[in-house]
Amino acid sequence: GCTVCRETLPIFLGLTVYSFEGDSVMLPIENSMREPERFPDVLNQAMGTVFTMLLSVGFLCYLAFGEVADVPITAELLQRSAADAPAMEFVNILLGVAVFLTFPLQMRPAVEIVERRLAESAKTGDNLVLNWLQKQEVSSKWGRKERNVSRRLTERTRSLLRVGLVSATALGAAFAPNIGVVISLVGSGPGAIISLVFPPLLHLSLFRNRDRVSWQRRVLHVGMLGVGV
Repeated sequence: GCTVCRETLPIFLGLTVYSFEGDSVMLPIENSMREPERFPDVLNQAMGTVFTMLLSVGFLCYLAFGEVADVPITAELLQRSAADAPAMEFVNILLGVAVFLTFPLQMRPAVEIVERRLAESAKTGDNLVLNWLQKQEVSSKWGRKERNVSRRLTERTRSLLRVGLVSATALGAAFAPNIGVVISLVGSGPGAIISLVFPPLLHLSLFRNRDRVSWQRRVLHVGMLGVGV
């Protein structure tokens, strides 16, 4: 009834927004394209394909299994039937491989921002994280051949930083009691801001001239802002 809808609708909306978390890698992909002018067409085709696949998989799973209480669905199916345990374990392995292969691409924008900030603060030496990383590098076998690491962000320091970020995110996911709620929280927070709030705000700020932005597009932007908020 209405009570169930009030309890599950916010989680559903957060999961829906999170399912398009790949928007954070759009700019790196465009910058690495040989023909970046074709990016809008590629983006529209990719988003249409992803939307169709997600809608189809979700609808078919609901028809086949009904209400699912646990996320991911493989955990729910393991609890329902022990006879299908080998098949579900194989599916879980495939999911792990998929995350392993796509995580570096997902992590790249955040890593680039963190490394840029650390590189800027390397000259002043007032960054506690960078100082700790460089001490680890100097005290290890890596740093014995290069003691002057305090003036720049070396590749070895970058490697330590990346290992730390990946380990922290992996531990956070492993100890989360309900990963579905965590995913929904991320989708409804930073996911909605990045996908639905920042783009129209940036576009309206950059093109304030009414001749550059039609009233139809302004209405669309305001609508996106309302949905995002």
